Order: sequence, then C-alpha cells, then structure tokens
Amino acid sequence: MIDPVQPMPHSYTNDTRGDDSIVLKRYLGPDWATRRQREHTMLDRLRGRLPVPPLLLGGDDSSVRMGFIAGVHGQELIEVGQAAPVLRACGQTLRRIHEIDPTQVFPDNDHHPQQVLVHGDYG
Repeated sequence: MIDPVQPMPHSYTNDTRGDDSIVLKRYLGPDWATRRQREHTMLDRLRGRLPVPPLLLGGDDSSVRMGFIAGVHGQELIEVGQAAPVLRACGQTLRRIHEIDPTQVFPDNDHHPQQVLVHGDYG
C-alpha cells in the first residue's frame, strides 16, 4: 500500500497528505502521541453520529490513515464570498457536536450533567 505524497492545503500543525482516496496525517510537535490517540479515538467513536472520515488500516504509531472526503475547504469558500453558508454550516455542525451525549462517547468516565463535547480546533 503506497501512502499519498501530495501535501494537503490548510494543514497547519501536522503533516497531512492525501489523494482522492486516502488521507495520511502524521502528528508533529509536542504531545503528538496524545493528540494522535485522541483524534483516532474520536473518529472511531463519532462514526455514524457526525460526518467524520472513515479510519483505514495501516499507518504507524505517529499517524492516522483516513478515507478521503471530497469537498472544498471552508476558508477557500469564504475567500470567494461564501462566508454566510460556511459559517451557518459550522454553527449547525457545532450544535450537533454539543448535542451528543458524552456518556455515549465516553461510557467509562464520570460525567456531570453540564458536560458537552467540544471541538478543540474549530477554526
């Protein structure tokens, strides 16, 4: 299996490469292992609840392999005058994230009634 070599635009923190079928994200910088595990866990647990890419086999301890989801990056749409629908979609998706019951995603943790899921990089 050959990994994609084309860097993806708008990947600012990690080394993210993709083609029209696979995305390979290698985690860089401080706490890369923790961030990689957190993202892998959330993609797995949110599958079917939110529009997240499917996890694929392969990769190594420093990366996550995902299926490619076609689309146009929101920043590119904003730059061509489509800010209103992009921001509306962001708000709707964020609302969906907050509506997910954390006990369904983290069944083994102690929970408080006011807890919600958050997105750590919702730019």
